[in-house]
Amino acid sequence: MLKRNVFVIATEYQFLVSLSIIDERFSAKEWINDIIATGPRSSHILQDRIPANIRFSFFPDHEASWKDYLLREVYSSPLENLFVVHSYRAPELAFLYYAPANVRRHLIQDGALFYHQIEKNLFPSRTRQTFEFYKKLFQHNVFLTRFLPYGRYEEKSPLIDEIWLTNPEIYRLPGLAKKKNVFTLFPRSDSKTVYASYFKDSQDLDVEKLAHALIYLAPKIADEKVFPKELEVLEKIIHHFSLKNIFIKLHPLEVGSKHAVFLKQRFGDSVIANYTPADVYIANARNTVIVASMSTSLLNNNPSCRYFALRKYYQKIGLYEPWKNVTMPGHVRMLEDINELS
Repeated sequence: MLKRNVFVIATEYQFLVSLSIIDERFSAKEWINDIIATGPRSSHILQDRIPANIRFSFFPDHEASWKDYLLREVYSSPLENLFVVHSYRAPELAFLYYAPANVRRHLIQDGALFYHQIEKNLFPSRTRQTFEFYKKLFQHNVFLTRFLPYGRYEEKSPLIDEIWLTNPEIYRLPGLAKKKNVFTLFPRSDSKTVYASYFKDSQDLDVEKLAHALIYLAPKIADEKVFPKELEVLEKIIHHFSLKNIFIKLHPLEVGSKHAVFLKQRFGDSVIANYTPADVYIANARNTVIVASMSTSLLNNNPSCRYFALRKYYQKIGLYEPWKNVTMPGHVRMLEDINELS
């Protein structure tokens, strides 16, 4: 009898992470892996190319009773492991809450969240978020019999048994009394090309152009006032390196935004405005410069590339909040001045 895992995802990056864990730990013939997508962005995944040991489906957010769906479709057959990337979003909470007692419940890192150092009182926002997910659960016939407030650290949730991360050396809670599993993004030698083939937006990926290039990972623009200043920094970076091939990879949440339109008009085909994770482009690059204010994609090391993080510099010139910091692995240079680029 096949042993079964369930992975609950919402974004393309989370799909990429799930693929990596499956390939590294659960690719043997005795395993079947269900990936259940809770968000529309996962429609950019080419489901017909996914390996036979993975079954892909969408979570019926519109269904009146999430409990009935979970008991009927997810937990009606034996399950070994449940993997989520959030422990306090309403759909994931429902999955965790109704998981049978014998199921191991795992939290996978979502971007750089496991490495954030937030020096700010989160009580007001967490209280509001707690109210929101309880409201959403109530609307879908999910009634929690225990109070689960949204805490500062998602991995401390009593509904989580184990965590999965790529960079244990910079993990923010090394003393956490839960099993820590380390996995590799793109675990096999061919993973970078195989995984690229699963995304609609990367079918025209020209690997040769990613060699000896500059890739700038643009952040989501939270404050309209910072955009002109960030654009000024971006042009300085481009001028500094003077490389023929330049790529500006937009944050997925900026696809279709007015910022995306402006950048496309300004930089033309250099702008990559799609939903394929930036990690896929970086993994396929060679001898390339990677620059970002702060990005999940900096965590995975392509040894042929040079990595620069501008978060400290952006904080110094007032572009980003001073209360949020992220520890970076050793292959990333944290810069306090644009002139430190080399």
